Amino acid sequence: MQKSLKTLSVLLLGTLLYTGCQSGHDTTANIDAAVSDKARNLKPDADDTTLRQLAQNNNAFAFDLFTKLKEDGGENLFFSPLSISEALAMTYAGAKGETKSQMKQVLHFSMDDTALHNSFNALDLHLNYTDANYTFTVADSLWAQKDFNLSQSYLDTLKINYGADVKLVDYKKHTEDARVAINSWVEEQTHARIKDLIPKGSLTPLTRFVLTNAVYFKAKWMDPFDKDLTHKANFFPENDDAGLQTDFMLKTLYTAYAESDDYQAVELLYKGERSAMLILLPREGKLSQTEENLSAIYPALNAQLAYERVHLELPKFEFTTAPYLLKKHFKALGMQVPFSDNADFSGMTGKPDLMISQIIHKAFIKVDEESTEAAAATAVTMVAGAAGPQDPPVEMIVNRPFLFFIKDQKSDQILFMGVVKRPVNDSGA
Repeated sequence: MQKSLKTLSVLLLGTLLYTGCQSGHDTTANIDAAVSDKARNLKPDADDTTLRQLAQNNNAFAFDLFTKLKEDGGENLFFSPLSISEALAMTYAGAKGETKSQMKQVLHFSMDDTALHNSFNALDLHLNYTDANYTFTVADSLWAQKDFNLSQSYLDTLKINYGADVKLVDYKKHTEDARVAINSWVEEQTHARIKDLIPKGSLTPLTRFVLTNAVYFKAKWMDPFDKDLTHKANFFPENDDAGLQTDFMLKTLYTAYAESDDYQAVELLYKGERSAMLILLPREGKLSQTEENLSAIYPALNAQLAYERVHLELPKFEFTTAPYLLKKHFKALGMQVPFSDNADFSGMTGKPDLMISQIIHKAFIKVDEESTEAAAATAVTMVAGAAGPQDPPVEMIVNRPFLFFIKDQKSDQILFMGVVKRPVNDSGA
């Protein structure tokens, strides 16, 4: 007899912000929670080598997913592989049997369970940081049907390694109230950048879990762009010889740079040097080739980058992605059982009666000249203050489709990645 399955919805959201409003009050403060009596482990046993191993595995998954996402077509692409990997690591903690095996293979998880969750904890504790110039936060939450019997060991795993309690809602009788509560949490964690993530009708009385992960990033450039130098110029999308007028930022600086017959690449640090943006500009006609070989090109770049004096022109851009429905892509990569009636997430409840119904990811990005006036003055002095004659700088004019990555400098974890084929200014969330 076919078993009766409830749905496990995994909703993932990554946001990349250089500017943005601050969040308001916590609209979900009165939601009941299934609380573990354990405390988060603030000193996980994971050294820098372990973090780099986790990042390497997560990045391998990122390139696999990128290959699938670009098959959807469209223009700009942007997502947070860290957000997706972490949300599914929390889901993986409740998986058993073939469900677990397929998730492990697709997500490139190479460590045993204890080491894996311990390493994600260490990575999160390293990444979560806030000062006047830089903010990175990761928030996790699992929204469960209130009368579900949750495994204590699963609750403990979430709390010890991810700092997450399970919030209790009533999908059976108050589906819409649950949707509104989850959307309020999403809006809170993303500083109001992503609203109404879950549209009406997405949840049903059969929904039993919704797992959410929110990543928020706000940082200022180490070497800011001078707004007075921003100018209009043509950007040339694929198969568009006429081009389109857009705002280009301009600066000349000493920075990490690499080039080959196929591409140019430049690395721009953020203040505090905790993370950086790596911009990869394929030579004309080489975009598809670069995308197809990204899993080989990206790791090699770290060895190729060397400090050069670079004249950089980079378009401003801002956009919110449409929600990515990732189920079909995960199935194509080999993760089929978790979406079927043969799924086994009994580690969550003690019973194999859950399946994943959908994985949703949505992201926002804004790139501009943002910096404080004092920091800009100091940075310009440091960059342009060398005395004596200089060779002409290398020119990198980013006026055609390009790829970019936001990466953690310590672990090399890709936090965000994307492709800009048409710079747009769309701040709607």
